[in-house]
Amino acid sequence: MILGIQRSVSIDQAGLRDVTAPFFSHAWEQRKVGDYLTESRIAGSNGATARKLTVKLWGKGVVPKQEVYSGSTATSYFVRRTGQFMYGKLDFLHQAFGIVPKELNGYESTQDSPAFNLSNDLNPVFFLEYVSRKSFYVYQGTIASGSRKAKRIHTNTFFAMPLVLPSKKEQDRIVDLFISIDNLIALHQRKLSHLRELKRGLLQKMFPKSGEDRPEVRFPGFADAWEQRKLTEIVNRVNKSSNSDVLPKVEFEDIVSEEGRLNKDISSKLDSRKGTLFKSENILYGKLRPYLKNWLFPDFEGVALGDFWVFEATDVSVPSFDYYLIQSDDYQIVANDTSGTKMPRSDWKNVSSTDFAIPSKDEQKQIGAFFKQLDDTITLHQRKQLNI
Repeated sequence: MILGIQRSVSIDQAGLRDVTAPFFSHAWEQRKVGDYLTESRIAGSNGATARKLTVKLWGKGVVPKQEVYSGSTATSYFVRRTGQFMYGKLDFLHQAFGIVPKELNGYESTQDSPAFNLSNDLNPVFFLEYVSRKSFYVYQGTIASGSRKAKRIHTNTFFAMPLVLPSKKEQDRIVDLFISIDNLIALHQRKLSHLRELKRGLLQKMFPKSGEDRPEVRFPGFADAWEQRKLTEIVNRVNKSSNSDVLPKVEFEDIVSEEGRLNKDISSKLDSRKGTLFKSENILYGKLRPYLKNWLFPDFEGVALGDFWVFEATDVSVPSFDYYLIQSDDYQIVANDTSGTKMPRSDWKNVSSTDFAIPSKDEQKQIGAFFKQLDDTITLHQRKQLNI
């Protein structure tokens, strides 16, 4: 969680041996937390006047406390300093750990959120990562707290917990490695955000606005007005049902909303449940809660389970173009016109009778290919991020 970014890599001796072996070979030492931490107890204000901070659950760090009430004047508060390690005594099992950031220097907390100065032989970020591992805080916290969910993990209990550490130099090298990884993850996240914004913007500019017959942006060589067609002229709605037990099944929860991709391998998701048969380059559109934007343009044959419409292109349209047409603002506005319903669901009568503008098939092919390439680039960055 260095730099506040979740990642799947964890700090442990075996997992990092290959990374550090060219530089370090000494065994990691068996120590205790208390060998490296000293509790800080700088007297502060009372509950009515203290600038309070708190330790968020699930590794979200040390943050200012949002005041609901001023607190008791009889409660003692203690001053916390930049770089100190803190944990929540009541929320140890909920990964309530963090390091005081510089902007919260001088803020205060009660004894239920103690703060500690760290030895020069302990890298603060390394230690935060170490205790933030589920294998540490759940196991050690469960041993300490037993069956009482609200039992506090007191300082002396925390100090007695085991710690297996390499040298300070090796700690520093490991932290540097993870910071580099996190910087790379952050870079891909920024690129992904940029590409998604780019796609959203181009979907607005490369499809005509409502009531218009030409888009703002088009490919060279195309100038003709787009024709108004009802959706039923552009796509056919597939209604062939199947209970095949050899074709993969697609459900709502298998699709990443708005990204048009599966979040898991469904090749072995075989059973005899009944649904709508689809083929490669048909379009799956989630009509239930359409604002979730559950759509898919599969390159395989399967069965759609649940509230999906399955579309196939007619002779006036190109499948890839149709897939991006349903993502355009005009289509989404109509599909989301579900006012007055308890469970929002796109109305086929409304959507099917609506006019949408489409260009020649040649222009459709270029638009479809362009957005497909953009989606492929987005997917590539997603895979890079997952593989880091």
